[in-house]
Amino acid sequence: MTPEAAKKVIIVFRPHARNEDCAGVAYDKDGNVIAYHISSTVDWFRSDMGLTGKTGIGKSKLALYAAQYPDGYQLEEFIGDWRTHPKLKEFDNKSA
Repeated sequence: MTPEAAKKVIIVFRPHARNEDCAGVAYDKDGNVIAYHISSTVDWFRSDMGLTGKTGIGKSKLALYAAQYPDGYQLEEFIGDWRTHPKLKEFDNKSA
């Protein structure tokens, strides 16, 4: 990965770590939504969003990420209250 690609972080966010239905969103570095998904478990969510899965739905998410950043990117998983993540909080402040 190039140094420039390392700056292109896609944040994959979900609000909780409970192993039940979970929804999440992938944001680009500017706060735009690239992808979202609802999965039946945390493991499926991680696979479906391309964090661990490279086939099926995960593969389609990886294609969306690559289209956004063809020179490479870095995935960052964040679990918790979005207000505690500096970048997610910054996105909210921009939209206000």
